[in-house]
Amino acid sequence: SVKPETDISKIYEFLPYITFYVKLASRKLGALIILIMKTIKLPKLYEWQKNVYDYLNVEHNSGKRIVIKSFRQGSGKTFLCICLLIAFALKKKCDSIYITPVLKQATQTFNDIVLACSKGGLIKYANKSSYEITFINDSKIIFRSSEADDSIRSLHCSGLLVLDEQVFQNQSFIYKALPLAKVHKCPVILISTPLTAEGFFWDACNSPDWKLFDWSKYVNECF
Repeated sequence: SVKPETDISKIYEFLPYITFYVKLASRKLGALIILIMKTIKLPKLYEWQKNVYDYLNVEHNSGKRIVIKSFRQGSGKTFLCICLLIAFALKKKCDSIYITPVLKQATQTFNDIVLACSKGGLIKYANKSSYEITFINDSKIIFRSSEADDSIRSLHCSGLLVLDEQVFQNQSFIYKALPLAKVHKCPVILISTPLTAEGFFWDACNSPDWKLFDWSKYVNECF
């Protein structure tokens, strides 16, 4: 049996299936432009994770709307979110937003991304007060919780919008969060486990406006 990798500190130990080239610095010498480039390798994902990754294809303005019907533990959903957030940040300058029901969960993902990227020198700074990570290309990942309705006020998204554990977020908050992706036609991910056959997440799972990825059929492979 196989189990999705959840230890983000081991991100560089995996066989990569995709490579990014990130511009670290540039300067002009007359007509000559010197670029310092760094190769960034992301880990190999399991089939159910890779299906989502390939569908998004790290396209910033695709307008794709994804709903992932996961199960409670062991699916590697947060690990996938981390890989996607890093990939969108490094491909080109953008602001991505990651929203969870409680700040503790957002803080844990914040710390995991800092840990994953610290060895590679990819982070310019990580602000633990504002819960924002700024990368060397000035991309940002912004972390928020839905505990406070005004937590996303004045934010804009130009990369990827992720609403993790969406069923635990107030429905009125969802309608405030989704417009963050509208201006730049950012891809949106809703990911959770349905609790009842009602609510925004359940409706999205059954809507033609959302692309459904049902991970429940892989449950035996995760344990």
